[in-house]
Amino acid sequence: MNGKKYTDLISAFNSGNYDFVRGALADAPVTSNSLLGYMNAFCLAESGDLISSLLEIQRWSGQDSSVSSQLESLRFSVLSNYPIPDSLLQELLPGFSVLRVGGAARWLDPFLDFHGIFCIDIDSERERFGTETGAALLLDFHNIDSWQGERPNLIVSSHVIEHLENPIKALKAAIKCLLPGGWIYSVLPYYKETFDHKRAPTSLSHLIDDYKMDCSGPDWVHIEEFLRNYDCAKDLVFRGDFNKFIEVYRDKPERHTHYHVFDLPLVFSMHGYAGFECVSIKTIGNSIHYVGKVL
Repeated sequence: MNGKKYTDLISAFNSGNYDFVRGALADAPVTSNSLLGYMNAFCLAESGDLISSLLEIQRWSGQDSSVSSQLESLRFSVLSNYPIPDSLLQELLPGFSVLRVGGAARWLDPFLDFHGIFCIDIDSERERFGTETGAALLLDFHNIDSWQGERPNLIVSSHVIEHLENPIKALKAAIKCLLPGGWIYSVLPYYKETFDHKRAPTSLSHLIDDYKMDCSGPDWVHIEEFLRNYDCAKDLVFRGDFNKFIEVYRDKPERHTHYHVFDLPLVFSMHGYAGFECVSIKTIGNSIHYVGKVL
């Protein structure tokens, strides 16, 4: 980068023209200048791309003491709006073991890739919506404690628990599967922002009763209640096409039903009853993000 372009970037950054800076650095990625790395991370955060901002901060942290305080301050600011706490992100190092149930977790997966951490993907199906799930192992979350491999440091569950007939059973199985002091990262739909918004949040006592009765298999009472209140217009997959939804749903109703309805208090208390200590819980958009550790 020549001297004039560098000066122009500094001037644009100082005047708050962050779109210009981000665009210029996207065209000529930063490889050796930590100040430009900080500026890029700052502009990414300003644009709302918190994932890329944190990765950029991580890339430059510890490389240059002249910007270390700015990077640390920016990191603190970004993490205040991030669904995954720093205490977990700091543990993501090579050798960390992860079981991922039900597919990608977009707020976490880039950090696993950054550190070269291999995930073992578990799913109850090989195919969903006509697409391969990519699962390395077929296993129901309710029975994850039957996993025969290395005990993981972390279990990731993204938009799976709402499809379970017995969530507490699954979470208690997760505790048996995890290493002592292990983590869970659960992402669930926040009912007010999804097609569940016409339904009332499930009570903890209801989930405890399901656990004590060892409920399993299709629950037609829940399925009927789900269909009666389902709002297809808010479904990000079917986007108001109710006929397409029914066509897919009819094939496997037990797999497409939200058996239970979640808000923050229920997600917090459900994990606590199962034996997790809450480290962080936040609502971002239409999802609740829970991070906890084994008590």
